[in-house]
Amino acid sequence: MKTMWIGLVSVRCSRENPILEGCPGAFVNVLAQAEDDEEFIKIVSSEAGELGLDVDEIAWMEPLEDRLAKFEIEQYLLEFAREIREEGGGSRFGIFHAWEDNDEE
Repeated sequence: MKTMWIGLVSVRCSRENPILEGCPGAFVNVLAQAEDDEEFIKIVSSEAGELGLDVDEIAWMEPLEDRLAKFEIEQYLLEFAREIREEGGGSRFGIFHAWEDNDEE
């Protein structure tokens, strides 16, 4: 049975990619329905690729239910989870928190 998963994902892309407005990378919360952590990783990597993003790392991931037992999360992420359930699958990327390269001056 598929479970709703959430993870904090580090992504990178070329500066030409408009999603990150010229920044080389970002952290983003991602939600997806998956059987397990391996399927979550595959879904996230595939969906990121469709956006022209490369997954750098997944800082953490866990079933949404487990996350909610320990922390509060933003309402829009809960709405994304509802939408995914209603649609019978898929994923949603939250707000991208972009960073600049520190070694470029």
